[in-house]
Amino acid sequence: MTKEEKIQKYKEWIFKVSAYRMALAVLNLDKLTVAPTAGAAFRDERTAYLAGEAFSITNDPEMFEIVKEFKDDESLDEEIRRSAYLYYRNMESTMCIPKDEYIEMSKLMNQSYDAWLEAKTKNDYSIFEPYLKKVIEAKKKVYAYRNKDIDLYDQMLDDYEPGMNQEKYDAFFEQIKERLLPFIQKVTKAKQLDDSFNRLQYPKNKQKEYTEHLLHYLQFDSSWGYQNESEHPFTSWTCE
Repeated sequence: MTKEEKIQKYKEWIFKVSAYRMALAVLNLDKLTVAPTAGAAFRDERTAYLAGEAFSITNDPEMFEIVKEFKDDESLDEEIRRSAYLYYRNMESTMCIPKDEYIEMSKLMNQSYDAWLEAKTKNDYSIFEPYLKKVIEAKKKVYAYRNKDIDLYDQMLDDYEPGMNQEKYDAFFEQIKERLLPFIQKVTKAKQLDDSFNRLQYPKNKQKEYTEHLLHYLQFDSSWGYQNESEHPFTSWTCE
């Protein structure tokens, strides 16, 4: 296969991966905002299936060899090399996971949200507790497939903030403490302001008006996105 053919194959693969990710992102957005709770189990099963199909496409062994080659190929466009590097990082961490366990993890995460929502509504932590324990154990199991001689928490930190670990963060927060603690002590000794507004109840329509004002201030383009109500704030996207 020539380099031009590989580049074309790579672009087609990216499009297919992004299509599945977009579909899953939209389904997740729907779940967290307006989807009726009665259909949660039905949707969770099918969402997990789609996640498994996306997993297979994303971790195509042939594409892994191509991204491995592209990430270090100085003759390629910088954008291609950078995207190849990011895909390589992700694939290196997920290819080792059995597909059936990845699907079960996806299903568990959705079920956990369902349980969390019910627990929040009923103010009953016991509903969510067993799911939280399952998620923690499942995550440990998934990370174990990497078989890396690195502390589990350091692996998780590196996933979200590449290059970071506990040692670097401990050093960072020690510097923060040196400056922040004296400031906190100064504030607590000073005359306290009236912060009762933090404990007031605010109507949804007023919250929406305020966030719309913020979005306008941030020059948010409403032709590319929108806001909706959810039990917990989050941001999602549907493109690569």
